[in-house]
Amino acid sequence: MEVYGQTGSVFTLDKSRMRIRRTEKEAEQALEAPATAAPAADPFAYLAQLLRGQTKPDELTSVENNLIVMEILDAARQSAKTGKAVKLQ
Repeated sequence: MEVYGQTGSVFTLDKSRMRIRRTEKEAEQALEAPATAAPAADPFAYLAQLLRGQTKPDELTSVENNLIVMEILDAARQSAKTGKAVKLQ
């Protein structure tokens, strides 16, 4: 995934590595995300624990957060289709 902002960009290389550029003049930096703690490291084990009531959703897996993510993805699709920026509300 590539994310572009007004002052920088982020390019994901795989599940834990990314390249970040904060300004156009600055060189890219390579970063690695820390490993996710269990059970979130295995999405199927996490889902099973949720369904069994062994854990509760956190802020990253909440319905509200997922709705925001879907809004962002939909705006990205619209932007790619039209070639124009789509503002989020």
